[in-house]
Amino acid sequence: MNIWITVVSSAAVGVVVSSAITLLGQYLERRARRNELLMTKALEMAIRKNDVKMKALELSGEGRAHLSDEVISAESYMQWLKGLLDAGRLPPMPIGSKGIPNDFITPEFKMCYYCSGGVKCSLSQLIR
Repeated sequence: MNIWITVVSSAAVGVVVSSAITLLGQYLERRARRNELLMTKALEMAIRKNDVKMKALELSGEGRAHLSDEVISAESYMQWLKGLLDAGRLPPMPIGSKGIPNDFITPEFKMCYYCSGGVKCSLSQLIR
């Protein structure tokens, strides 16, 4: 009788340990897939941002645009997306002068990217 208790209890311990390892593996895999998806979407957003700037420049026919490095922009988007998923709200943004995110200000002219052709807009008025 003692041998059966030993066999059954060792099998039960094996099932519990195996289940715990499986759950840990699933958790790690889901976390990796989530981070991969966030990085993919963040990079798509960064590329799209530069595409929109170029399209706006083409449509306006004048001026210039400051294209940001897509990897740097993707890093910001990644942090924002993670904050949205983890806490349900955006994390604190890096702030430029008067509450405008640094990402929208060209340091040379203190104008927003979309108005760097010399046209004044409400955003460029806030910065000055």
